Formats: sequence, structure tokens, C-alpha cells
Amino acid sequence: MVAGYTPQFLELPVVKAQFGEEASLKEAAIEFALYEVMVNAADIRTFGKLYFEIDCSGKRARLLDGILYSGDGSVSRNAAHFNRDFQFVSPDSNGELLTLLVCRPR
Repeated sequence: MVAGYTPQFLELPVVKAQFGEEASLKEAAIEFALYEVMVNAADIRTFGKLYFEIDCSGKRARLLDGILYSGDGSVSRNAAHFNRDFQFVSPDSNGELLTLLVCRPR
């Protein structure tokens, strides 16, 4: 870990506003950084890989490709079973947070 590192997710104004106090934000930064380290551990299995196209101006996203894995690591479902049409991004969702990370503010 690098001293002073803060996961980018916590730099989003909408996320920062949820923590209120600076101390709460610093605690969250430590927790998120630990999660990032744990995710890189070899014994944690990926449950899926999803690739999206995001339409920033239209606040929409669509799945380009995706694979979901079973507990044993075998493919349980591939992108052929997913809807690939653009969908509006739901408020307060992971999709909205992803959109906030990749789209420039207006």
C-alpha cells in the first residue's frame, strides 16, 4: 500500500457526501483499500466478468459480454443469455456508481 492512497470510488462527490465527517471517510478508505488487497488474493474466486458500454449523455448502459461462474469455477451462464439492449441506469445502483466513475461531470 502506498501512503495516502485513497480508492477512486471514495473521491466521487456523491460518495464523499455520504460519509459526512473526514474521519469517517478515512476509515472507509482503509476498509476499501483492504478489500482491494483481499480481492487480489489467489484463493478468492471470480463470480463473473461483465463488460459494459456506457452512454454517458443518455445515462444508459448495456452489456457487451459477460460470463458467470459456478462455485467450482465452471461457466454457469454466458452473455448469450443476457439482454444486450441499452437500459437506463437505476439511481443508487452499482451501475450509477460505475457511471459516476467513468463519465465526466457536466
